[in-house]
Amino acid sequence: MRDDAATEIVFSGNIIRVRVDTIVESGNESRREVVESSEVSTVLALSGDDNTQICLVDQYRHPVGRRMLEIPAGRIDPGETAEECARRELAEETGYRAGEWTRLGSFYSSPGFCTERVHVFAARRLERMKEPPDGDEHDLRVRWLPISAVLGRQDWPLDGKTLAALLLWRERNCASLL
Repeated sequence: MRDDAATEIVFSGNIIRVRVDTIVESGNESRREVVESSEVSTVLALSGDDNTQICLVDQYRHPVGRRMLEIPAGRIDPGETAEECARRELAEETGYRAGEWTRLGSFYSSPGFCTERVHVFAARRLERMKEPPDGDEHDLRVRWLPISAVLGRQDWPLDGKTLAALLLWRERNCASLL
């Protein structure tokens, strides 16, 4: 937040806090609504000899009123690093752990109104856990799909973190796969 902003908290919940800032830009006073959200880690879990299969979680998303296919993700807990969160979320949501981790980057999901920063990791050399940890995940279905099929589907929208992770992976590794 800017030093010259006056802030009013208008909502405080379990996941987000909403504030209204009054700021001065170029001599003009403006009001900005800001959603404060914790940082998030997300995992592009890759499988297959050529890393062309990705792990997606099929789950219902109430705000959009539909099931979505997304890469695993979750909020970073206090005292937890972004990579620790990514490892935890992969295990809790899919029952897999990875032998190789690569940080792909980070981005702000919607900086026009939200503070949420998303950290993106690639996970390879996956191994199914004998007993996945107990998480608070409900009604999740794990699906493995070729990257090309995910990008080629027109019957459901992709969420921003999945698209961003695929673009970061492509830029870093293998443009020909996408």
